Amino acid sequence: MQVVPPLQLRATLAVKLAVTFTVVCVSLLFLVASVATVMTTRGIKAEAFKRLDNDVAVTMRTFSYFEDDALKSAEMFAAHPEVIKFAESGGEIDPSKIANVIGILGKSEVFKIWNADGRLLAQHGFGPDGSVFVPDPPSSGMQLALVGETAEGVEPLGDGELAVRGIAPIKDGNRIVGAAMVGSRLDQSFANQLKRITGLEVGIAVGDSRQSTWLAQTIRTRNGHRLTGAVPQAIVSEVRDSRDVVKRTLEIDHHEHLAAFAPLTGDFDEFVGLLFIGEPAAPLAALTFKVQVFILVLSLVAAVLAAVVATMLSRTITDPIRMLADHASRIARGSLDQRLEVKTGDELELLADAFNAMTESLEIMKFNDQNANPLTKLPGNLVIEAEVSRRLELGEALALLYIDLDHFKAFNDKFGFEAGDRVIEFTADAIREAVAIFDNAGDFIGHVGGDDFIVITTPTAADALCREIIRRFDADVPQFYPPEDRERGYFHSVDRQGTRRQFQLCAISIAVVSNEFRRIPDYLALSSLAAEVKKVAKAQEGSSFARDRRAERANSAKLTLPQ
Repeated sequence: MQVVPPLQLRATLAVKLAVTFTVVCVSLLFLVASVATVMTTRGIKAEAFKRLDNDVAVTMRTFSYFEDDALKSAEMFAAHPEVIKFAESGGEIDPSKIANVIGILGKSEVFKIWNADGRLLAQHGFGPDGSVFVPDPPSSGMQLALVGETAEGVEPLGDGELAVRGIAPIKDGNRIVGAAMVGSRLDQSFANQLKRITGLEVGIAVGDSRQSTWLAQTIRTRNGHRLTGAVPQAIVSEVRDSRDVVKRTLEIDHHEHLAAFAPLTGDFDEFVGLLFIGEPAAPLAALTFKVQVFILVLSLVAAVLAAVVATMLSRTITDPIRMLADHASRIARGSLDQRLEVKTGDELELLADAFNAMTESLEIMKFNDQNANPLTKLPGNLVIEAEVSRRLELGEALALLYIDLDHFKAFNDKFGFEAGDRVIEFTADAIREAVAIFDNAGDFIGHVGGDDFIVITTPTAADALCREIIRRFDADVPQFYPPEDRERGYFHSVDRQGTRRQFQLCAISIAVVSNEFRRIPDYLALSSLAAEVKKVAKAQEGSSFARDRRAERANSAKLTLPQ
């Protein structure tokens, strides 16, 4: 076998590891940087939209304040004596008195008065010159007022304009004599006022199913002009259909804005227009760019450090690997007496420990193979003695099962050594299967020689294991006899004195000796006790097991003595 020289192994592997670690680390760093950049960008944008949610809530509360204020103004206007007289007279009273009322209210920019039949008696702030009467269909708010209800909301004024207004019934006692509307036009001055209150860019658009155009907004284009023209119809349709706030990144005059569009509705939640709330996205883009540059620089620095660390790390790996390669070569040559000393505190040290454990296992296996019984492949006398001595030295509680076959010599003499070998192999298999059933960790099986076997187990498992071995042996041993011998239950052969006589079918005797209640110093003492107990077991007819209970009884007698 050709062994790679350590120097060549180190140089090649060190370069490969350094390059591999560097590539992997750099790839991971840039992957992490990319993910971090995407996540950070999304996080910044999500935070911006979260802030936009708060801006929308503030703006809508402010808008609701204007609606409430318009309704209060309408109720005050409808309760004024001159307005009541004007409605009762059907518009015959001098309108100048109504103008005085407008002066009192001050805040109102538009108003309307209807009589009890819904006929428009007077209006202000409508039409091209602000005073011309323009025929209009009865509004839902006016219809509510004529049945005694109030209404607030946004209402189209005609000519593509909107007003936030309130409508209240005009009452003379309990009798409704008309309706009055007071409101403010949603024009540029209103948008400017809303921006001053909220600090946000705002806009108002009137919209229908065909088109939507800006009425007023506070965004200035690069040339200083206000935005004009249509609002994206897709946004209008989405807001109209959902009746909910729609948030978008919207490009205005080649500049992105974080925008929200809220619906403006009338008395019965009918869609009449849009309220725009937004802020420029340039600060957000600048912050995102700074974060991306920071992550990129940090990734480059980390990549350089990763390359340096990878180079140093490769050197700490190649030396232990070279030692492992040398050790593997020694194992391949059959040298099992050396151990590795690797103290890296990581998986390489664990690998070296595993190599040492493997070497020890190979050494034990080599010893076991050299001392194994050639027929059953079970450990022989030297291994058995070493295993028993080891356990006794460790102070383990054990039970030794000394297993012997009865009438085996007679069987061997009559049926031959080949048949005898088959019975020996069968007995070994029966013992293995019985031990496997109990699956008692640490159980050991050995073959002393001939028809003698050893099993080392725990004291608590010994009796049950003996019964299982006997059951398996007795169930299948008759198969090795001719049918006529099986039927009789015995066979004829010669005994040790050469006398022909009948023998029972082979049986199995088991002597059980334990150190549970007595101290057994060594293997020799344990074997001597097992030999004594085996005589008791073999004295019984058929398969049986006997357990040495002398120490157990003596210990029990001591425990029952009077105090």
